[in-house]
Amino acid sequence: MSVLAIYNLIESLSDRERNELFNRLGLVHEKELLKDKSIITEMLIDAMQTYEENNKSLTVEECAELLQVSDQTIRSHIKLGKIKAILVGCKYSIPKIQFKDKLYIPDC
Repeated sequence: MSVLAIYNLIESLSDRERNELFNRLGLVHEKELLKDKSIITEMLIDAMQTYEENNKSLTVEECAELLQVSDQTIRSHIKLGKIKAILVGCKYSIPKIQFKDKLYIPDC
């Protein structure tokens, strides 16, 4: 989705719909922020980009590399329920989004 499309979507929402959207996304920290649509648009775009970058599945090996731990540590954490994973055949599929808060994502 392009930046313009996101902006147009936000502009088309009523104030109530906009408030609900940002509350659900956890983007509203202060009531005054709702008055500035450019800040809101920028925050929503950042949130969507972060989600899209992290909405992927990882293998055990990729997850270990991302978190800088061993493959065995990842497998142990999966068995303990500390890491969410789906067994597909004989390999785990690990949603990357669950690590979003644990990773440093530099501003570009």
